[in-house]
Amino acid sequence: MGSQPGVELTMAKCNSCGAEIIWAHTASGKAIPLDAEPVPFGNLVVVPGADGPRALSVNIPGALGPRYVSHFATCPNANQHRKPRDGQSGLPGVA
Repeated sequence: MGSQPGVELTMAKCNSCGAEIIWAHTASGKAIPLDAEPVPFGNLVVVPGADGPRALSVNIPGALGPRYVSHFATCPNANQHRKPRDGQSGLPGVA
């Protein structure tokens, strides 16, 4: 598992599929699970943040280092963990 210097990553397991993940925070402060292993096609890098590891888009200038992907993109049970968007119930076919 690679990371930027100064970033301490803590391993965890996904509660629904059992995959190894790491937790980071988005630029807006929301927690985001990342697949534990970096991948060449990843769209996020992990950098130090005031509240722990911070996941930044690779499109942000200076975002260098191993690339990760959100576990929501790879977890077979991701829909169980998504929060409904405003105005949606979270149930299929129900607004």
